[in-house]
Amino acid sequence: YPASGWLSRESLNCIKSSSEQFYQESLLLFQELRYKFGIHIVLGQLGQIAYLRGEIEQAKTFFEESLRFGQ
Repeated sequence: YPASGWLSRESLNCIKSSSEQFYQESLLLFQELRYKFGIHIVLGQLGQIAYLRGEIEQAKTFFEESLRFGQ
């Protein structure tokens, strides 16, 4: 079931905002540790959030960077 079917748009935005903050903090820690797999995963998640917001160019940038770290 799609999340939008049982959560309000405001609730989804709040969840995405909280998730984005968590992923941004995680990205900083993984970068500090030079943990490539963690960076790869987090960038992909940030890309998903940007995509869901309709920020296609930002999502593309996150996805491309994620792929670079996933190799």
